[in-house]
Amino acid sequence: MAYGQEKISGMLALGLCNGFATCLILVVLGLRKWMRLAFTMGDAWLAIALLFNALRMVGDYYINEFGTPLSISMYFATASTDGNISDLMLPDDIQDGLVLAGKLMVLARVSIVFVIWSLNMTFLDVMSASLPRDFQFKRQTFWLMYAVMGATFSTSSISVFLECGDLKLNWTLFPEADKCSYGSLWIITYGLSSL
Repeated sequence: MAYGQEKISGMLALGLCNGFATCLILVVLGLRKWMRLAFTMGDAWLAIALLFNALRMVGDYYINEFGTPLSISMYFATASTDGNISDLMLPDDIQDGLVLAGKLMVLARVSIVFVIWSLNMTFLDVMSASLPRDFQFKRQTFWLMYAVMGATFSTSSISVFLECGDLKLNWTLFPEADKCSYGSLWIITYGLSSL
């Protein structure tokens, strides 16, 4: 549970990052429309990135507002004197918020994977259009890049769902912390795959 200054700084950081990405995408799409340029596959990828960035913003808001069940259980486990967190009672609205935030955490992670890979696909579309038609091995090079992008996208997306032994542990109140990797599996896979 983030309180006071932590909650404000978290919302400010999320708002700046997500808002900046949204503004950049809208500016690019707006300029292309204003200049009357033809709609390309790269523009479609930008629109997909915009949609999933909006979903990510919703998920991030609730995660910042309530925390996640795993982060709360870790907080209470380290804060309690005897280490027993099963006796702790949270108000119903906080419990409902934690469950919703846990579910939205999965959506936010999938959304960020879609955003990054949609932007990468936009870049590949721009690169494909900017290279001369007679560029040697152009077609093979881009098919290889698309295959690598598909494989890394699949790997990153699947790692979101494999992070906890059971997907339901993401939104179970007070899950056993040793059954979830607390984001490290997803972050490592996502970070290495997005390179």
